[in-house]
Amino acid sequence: MTLTVPLLPPQITFPPNGTTCRTEITITGRSQAGIFVDLYADGWYTATTTVDNQGNWDVPLTLPDGTHTFYAKARTVMGDESPRSNEVKIIVDSTLLWDPPSTPCSGTAPSATRTCR
Repeated sequence: MTLTVPLLPPQITFPPNGTTCRTEITITGRSQAGIFVDLYADGWYTATTTVDNQGNWDVPLTLPDGTHTFYAKARTVMGDESPRSNEVKIIVDSTLLWDPPSTPCSGTAPSATRTCR
């Protein structure tokens, strides 16, 4: 008897949906350890990475200005493929002086009193 474990879709954990950032960003996520994750940007294959032993993966990217939508698929060495992950949409704006934080902030920017949690 052969036991087949279903390949679950990966999760994109960063950046949050709707994030505005500069042109360089790292897309991160979680999936089953030891498999491949294929990342797609705007419907096109973009990169492949390997999931580490803790189930984490990341793909650093440099993107042009505009709105971009990402999703990922998990894949085994044998070519089995998972369903698509959650979609994440980000806005790239190269005119920003700094990347907005990934968590809520209070205070006015730029300022030494800016507080991020």
